[in-house]
Amino acid sequence: MPKALLIATIFALFFAVPIGAAERKYYSDIKELSENHQQLYQVVRSTLNDWTGELDKLIKAEDMIKSFLKTEPYFLPIYIEKTRYTIMMGYTGDNDTNKFNLEALQILDDVQQKAPEYAKSYVLAGHVYTNLKVYSNAQKSLTMAEKLGTNDPWLHNNWSTLLRAQGRYEEALEHTIEAIRIAEENEKALLYAFSSFKYLSSRVRKGAPKIDIVDIVFSNFEDPRKRLRIAERLVDSYSGKKEVLFYAYQIISRQKQESPNLVQCDLEMANLILTSGFKYTVSNVSKYTEQSHVAAEKLLLPLQRDEKVKERVFGMLVDIAFSENNYAKANNLIEGASENGITEKHIKSKKAVLYFLTGEYQSSIDTFNELSELDISFRDNAVMMSAYEKLGRIDKLEEYHLRRINRYPERAWALGDY
Repeated sequence: MPKALLIATIFALFFAVPIGAAERKYYSDIKELSENHQQLYQVVRSTLNDWTGELDKLIKAEDMIKSFLKTEPYFLPIYIEKTRYTIMMGYTGDNDTNKFNLEALQILDDVQQKAPEYAKSYVLAGHVYTNLKVYSNAQKSLTMAEKLGTNDPWLHNNWSTLLRAQGRYEEALEHTIEAIRIAEENEKALLYAFSSFKYLSSRVRKGAPKIDIVDIVFSNFEDPRKRLRIAERLVDSYSGKKEVLFYAYQIISRQKQESPNLVQCDLEMANLILTSGFKYTVSNVSKYTEQSHVAAEKLLLPLQRDEKVKERVFGMLVDIAFSENNYAKANNLIEGASENGITEKHIKSKKAVLYFLTGEYQSSIDTFNELSELDISFRDNAVMMSAYEKLGRIDKLEEYHLRRINRYPERAWALGDY
């Protein structure tokens, strides 16, 4: 065999892919991630979901995304979050929105090259093209997502936004209604759909049949618990848009008429009242108006011993006492909780906060340490951090952050706050 051919043969054999070996494929199932990466991904999503213009949140999200991609570059949903981050950067400060939207398209184009069957990339591309006013491409992207098949409520929200931009309000409204029908577990999509409904329903042609959004909820969800869960999600996602609370109020009130003895109705109404009466947060405690204290408490007190809701009622009543600075009242609730069957973890979590508010910082820390034996997430509690800070225990703060880094080495961005 000629020497050149021999060398080429050896080279080919040495660098050949072993039989049975295959290039790793891109995937989208979160269950394939390690527990640590699942947590990191969820933190990225929640950080971006909570964004309302804050640059610091985007900086944290960027650090987390970079950290994630170093070790899990084949997980497709992280590229969706990277795209969302990029779009949001375009709407921060004096940034060029078109420039960042074009960068977002590059990310999505790369995803589509690697995984052309991944529908979510086309759903988001439809949104980006709409931002850029390239409506024909937006329509192509959303149509492709439909062909691939997806139950993503953002597909309909993005169709609605595109059609709305073209002045096709009635078609847009149809997609918004469909988004509401399927967005039960997606808070942000649900909130967006409800907000879009208010805008679109005021712009449909005169004489068009009036659509009641509460009718949509009640006709599509027969189970009262699911209806109330939607109301709860609307309340929990409230960020100053009063119509969200108005829709939640309508759902709860109508369910109360249908099911006058359903305790969850009063519970969700109390939650709505407190949310609408929220003023500010101080020392890790939410402060509400006195009027909301009285109204919510009136609904909650009769529910204290109901097995279905008693734990949540206990927490809300203690929070009201904290808001009133009535620590004796909070202590009485906490002391009597075990007799009512409230779990030890739930009791101690409130007791630890009470210790902090009354200046018993070491007792607060000790209680959180006891809680961490039941649930390790209590080690990361913000109140305990504040208690260490009040005591000047810098050594404990350092241990706290080092412990987090040792537990989740890929989440070194956590030291940013420290």
